[in-house]
Amino acid sequence: MFLRRNYVPTSVYKRREFASVFLDLEGPSVKGQVRVKLFDNYHPEATENFRKMCEGFVDSKGQLHSFKGKRFLNSMKGYFMETEEFKETIYGGGILNETYEVKFDRAGLVGLSSDVETGKEESGSGFFITLRDMPNLDKHVAIGEIIEGWDVIQESDRKGERLVIRDCGFGGLIARGHEDHGEELH
Repeated sequence: MFLRRNYVPTSVYKRREFASVFLDLEGPSVKGQVRVKLFDNYHPEATENFRKMCEGFVDSKGQLHSFKGKRFLNSMKGYFMETEEFKETIYGGGILNETYEVKFDRAGLVGLSSDVETGKEESGSGFFITLRDMPNLDKHVAIGEIIEGWDVIQESDRKGERLVIRDCGFGGLIARGHEDHGEELH
């Protein structure tokens, strides 16, 4: 297995912006776009994988990988909603968990699904969205935060609808220091 670095390169600290991605979500009666600010200053490799999965990438075998068409299957009303499990990454294998510095202390955080029972400190491309603070997720990696479209997530949770990612991609850059969530998440 190819081991990647588990430190944050100094070039990340010098960036003047955060990357963002968008997810067009659709359920039986819920539909809308969610925009996620990526925590690339803490998780450069994990956020790069997430961004590329949103944009779509072709692996060495010529196969396209993307979040398009992926479903949210696992949910716990009022707590979280999680995509189907899938291991493919732009690196070919799991992503080493770079840091646990960002805590799951609020709603609207995007975290990577990982099999913590095995003791492996790595994740795949599956992800979840918190619907409240979840401090028990101390061995999961928070890679981003919803900054637009929170109402879509809330409505889906309220109605108990499972969503599908119909489209996704790069959402632009956000200047560092811009910590406004765009809308109140709580």
